Amino acid sequence: LEVKDDKIVCGTIPTIWALPHWPMWFPFCESNKVLRRFSPSCFVINCTLKVLFLRVDFILFVNIADKLHTSEECLEILMRSPPPGSEGQHWMGVTIPPKCGSLPRICLINSALRLKPTAMDQFQVDLQMELDDPAGAP
Repeated sequence: LEVKDDKIVCGTIPTIWALPHWPMWFPFCESNKVLRRFSPSCFVINCTLKVLFLRVDFILFVNIADKLHTSEECLEILMRSPPPGSEGQHWMGVTIPPKCGSLPRICLINSALRLKPTAMDQFQVDLQMELDDPAGAP
């Protein structure tokens, strides 16, 4: 990870791996805590977001797979949250902490992000995501 003047200047994978530095690039990220690390590219985190005076958090299992040297030629990032209402229960080898406020915890049911380089400074992004919607938004 290369940082100059408190800004990350290069490195997609090192940027994702540098969990304590997420508040530098992730919008509204106040903090990020590793709950369990299986390997450098596979971990469970608790990320807290703050917008004005409101705080909301999410728990994520993240797995980063370097498939650049395979026929798929991509980086694949798979993410998943524990089921809603699982505070205090065990999931992926961790006890899920209490949510940070009165708002519902963000729950990412499934997500797959694929980054495929198309040039030295460009890549194609494919994202599939399913979120839990506790508020029932239309």
